[in-house]
Amino acid sequence: MIAQGAFDLVDGEWYSENTTVRYTYGIMLGGGKFRTTRLKQGTNPDSLIMLGHGDAIVRDTAYHLVLFMYAGKKPDKVQVDLPTNTPMTKVFDGSNVPGAEYRLELIDVSVTLWFLWFNVTMNGPPGEWRCGAESTAPCSPADPRTRCEPR
Repeated sequence: MIAQGAFDLVDGEWYSENTTVRYTYGIMLGGGKFRTTRLKQGTNPDSLIMLGHGDAIVRDTAYHLVLFMYAGKKPDKVQVDLPTNTPMTKVFDGSNVPGAEYRLELIDVSVTLWFLWFNVTMNGPPGEWRCGAESTAPCSPADPRTRCEPR
């Protein structure tokens, strides 16, 4: 029997190199530091989930990725370009992901599948969210006042 679980880093530090992840519900980074080089997807690996105050640096990896976004606190107009299966070097943080308190640095990383999780307040102003032309990530509105559509 194989039990499936999740890695949940809330505090502390996790360093890994040449690590294969399998049978998980994801690596959730709500806090602490995560540093990895050549993280590999094994059987049923789920994704790396950025939320809370996580601080991650990922190098030389191909992996699924979740970005948690916070919408509705101010009138957001966001353009998100999410290339898949293409090595990239990029930082995701509060400067380009609305409301994010995490920091994710990708160095020569190919994201195999993107997930966008929205936390939307119903009392805030309307916003506009767009996934870029390079993106193959599905976008769907989390609130009828917030649009997310291909350009």
